[in-house]
Amino acid sequence: MDPARGRHPSRSGDRHPSRSGERTAAGRASDVCLDGGATRHRAQRVSARGEQTASEQHRGRGEPVSVDPLGQFLADNRYPGRGVLWARTRAGELVGGYFLTGRSPASQARRLHFEDERLIVSPTDETAHDPLRHYAAAIEDERWLVFGNGEQVSTVADRLAAGEAPAVALDRLEYEPDPPILTSRITVIADLADPGTACLGAARRSAGAREAGNLVTVTVRDLAPGDVVLMTTYRSDGGTVLPAEPYAEATTEAADAAGFLDEIWRALTPELRVAAAAFTPGRLTGAALRHRTD
Repeated sequence: MDPARGRHPSRSGDRHPSRSGERTAAGRASDVCLDGGATRHRAQRVSARGEQTASEQHRGRGEPVSVDPLGQFLADNRYPGRGVLWARTRAGELVGGYFLTGRSPASQARRLHFEDERLIVSPTDETAHDPLRHYAAAIEDERWLVFGNGEQVSTVADRLAAGEAPAVALDRLEYEPDPPILTSRITVIADLADPGTACLGAARRSAGAREAGNLVTVTVRDLAPGDVVLMTTYRSDGGTVLPAEPYAEATTEAADAAGFLDEIWRALTPELRVAAAAFTPGRLTGAALRHRTD
């Protein structure tokens, strides 16, 4: 199923009523994406009402904000589903990450591999193609690195190649049609021409009764060594599965992509982890990979 619908691209300040919650909350960050990141803003964490959280208000006053180590953050979420991560290692290296966890046999029977220089999620057996489980998870060209949890990665990469700005390329996406969960589509765009800039997007189901989704777009710039910004699809205690918060921040102790992958893999619930990758922007095909069968 095509993750995009035939809507006109929204522009800065043109907010559809059905998207007025999380999308409007991320308005300033979205506008930065629209102009290609020409304006510098730190990523802001926002509440569902579109306000800064108390911790961000404290940061604005110069007070320190405490965030969890990445390992602890992931370990506390027994079933995070899929996750995208953007980080700067302690050695100053920018790195992207992607992971898969799964509960069903079909979800666990997956692997990551490269095909035509794209990082692909494919079945480990003769299972028929399932667009919600099998897709290009990361695509890179001379200008952009795009990675995420579904077929929207290819859609967004095509839009960028056609000249759309990141926030526009992340627009017109829908959450996955997998009731009752209705999983968010989460995507990262890294600008290889402007190292340090990334746009994270999530097409999420509304918390209310309406079917129209919320679109969250966040720009991240100038990560300090050890900073991590991530999105996961779920928040779970191992029983109840709920949509995760739009995004989160954590810290890493990793010095490079391989160490970052180790940190992610160790923190995931062993019986649920399926595969993970960590990669340096501009060198996607050199990604470090890990699988449950390793």
